Amino acid sequence: MFNLITHVHAASLSYANATNVYLSSPAVSLTIATGSVADALTVNATSVAVTLSSSTGGIFTLISPLLGLSIATSSSGGTVTVGCTSGVASTTISQAIGSTVYTITPTGSACGSSSSSPVVDLFSTSPAFIMPGASSALSWNTTLASTVSINQGLGNQLATSTGSVIVSPSSTTIYTLTATNSNGTSTAQATVTVDGTPPSIPTSLAANVISTIEIDLSWATSTDNVGVVGYAVYQNGTRIATTSATTYADTGLTADTLYGFAVDAFDAAGNVSALSSSTSATTQSASSGGGGGNVDSSGGGGGSLYTPIFTPVPASSTVITAPESSSSLALELQALQSQLATLLAQANVESSAGSSSCSSASFSTTPKITSPFTRNLQLGMTGGEVKELQSFLIAEDAGPAATKLATVGPTGHFLTLTKNALIELQKKACITPAIGYFGPITRAYVNNLISP
Repeated sequence: MFNLITHVHAASLSYANATNVYLSSPAVSLTIATGSVADALTVNATSVAVTLSSSTGGIFTLISPLLGLSIATSSSGGTVTVGCTSGVASTTISQAIGSTVYTITPTGSACGSSSSSPVVDLFSTSPAFIMPGASSALSWNTTLASTVSINQGLGNQLATSTGSVIVSPSSTTIYTLTATNSNGTSTAQATVTVDGTPPSIPTSLAANVISTIEIDLSWATSTDNVGVVGYAVYQNGTRIATTSATTYADTGLTADTLYGFAVDAFDAAGNVSALSSSTSATTQSASSGGGGGNVDSSGGGGGSLYTPIFTPVPASSTVITAPESSSSLALELQALQSQLATLLAQANVESSAGSSSCSSASFSTTPKITSPFTRNLQLGMTGGEVKELQSFLIAEDAGPAATKLATVGPTGHFLTLTKNALIELQKKACITPAIGYFGPITRAYVNNLISP
C-alpha cells in the first residue's frame, strides 16, 4: 500500500524553497527545485505527475540524486530538458501553449552509467498547431539510445541522439517516440493538432479619441475551438499591428483627420477570422481641443477652425502663463501644417470648379440613386450613402478600380477600393485634386448628373 499525495490549487503552485517528495517503488527521494511552479502536482508510488499550462508561466525542475529520470507527456506545447551531471539527474519543464501533464519516472540506475536505460531528453513539435494540409517538424534528443522509433508509420529513425522528421497529418495525431538500448526502453509523446476552424469574428469594436495624435481601440474577445492567439488591427484597410490584447492605442496620427478601423482574430494554427464591423473616428483638432468621437455617434466635439477670443486684461492684473514644452509646440506646428495643406487643396478645387475643359467627358445620364447626396464622404466612413456612392461608381465604370468594385458589390464601407474608384471618376471629370474625397465639389457634380 502507498499514499497518493495530490496538490491542486486554484492558483499555480509556487515553491519558494527546495521541497522533497518521496516514492516507494523504487524507494527514492526527489527534490523540487527552488523557484519551480506548477498548476498541479501528484506524487504516487512510482512517479510524479506535474500539470503545467501556458498561463502559469515559469518552469518546473525535479532533481534525482540517485537515479536517472524519464518523462512522458499527455500532449504537446511544452519543452522538456533532461540533464545528468556527476550522476545527478534533473528534468526541467516549461509550457508555451495549452496545458500538459508530465509524468516523471525514476529509471533503474543512475544517470550516465553504462547500465542505464536510455533517456528521452526532448520530443517536441514545431509548430504544435497546423491548418489542414500544412506540415510540422518532430524533433528529439536522447541519451544512451541505440535505436529510436516513432509510431504512426514513421518507424526506426537513423538519428538516435538528435534528429527531426517532417509530418503532415490529416487530423490531430499523437506521436510516441521509443528509445531503446540493451538495458531498457524510454518513451515520450508529442501531439500535432490539426485545426481548420477560424476564430469567431471580433465584435463591439469601439474607437475612443484621446488627442490630436491618438485614438484608442477596444473590442470583445473572440472564441476558438483551440484558442485565440492574437488580433490584427487595420487602419483605413491597411494592417498596422498585431496584439494579444483586446485593446490597441493607435498613435502618431494627424490632427482633425478621420480614420477607419477594423480587426480580425487568428489562432495558433494560422486560421484567421473575417474582419469585424468597421468603426471610424476623427482625431481632435489641434486648436479646438474637442474629441472627434465615432462618426456614427453624437460623441466628441471635434469642430471647425479655432477663432481666438480676446478679453481685455485690467492694467492692475498680472497674467501668469505656463511655458509650453517643445514637444507640445511641435505637435501644434504639425497640426497647423496639416490644416494649411487642407486649405490649399480646397483652394485648388474651388479655382478649378468652373473649368469647362472636361465638359465633353462621357457619363451615363440615367440616375443610379433615388435621391441626391447630402453629406461629404471619405475613407473609413460607413452607411447608406456610402453604399449609394458605390452603386453609382460601379454603374459609371470609370476605370479598373470601379470594375473591381463591381465584383465586390456595394458594401457600405468606404475603404481603399472605393477611394480608388472615386479617384477614377474625378480624373475623368477633371475634378482636382483627384484624391478620392467626396467633398462639396464632387458631390455637387454627381448630384447634377443624377438629377432627373
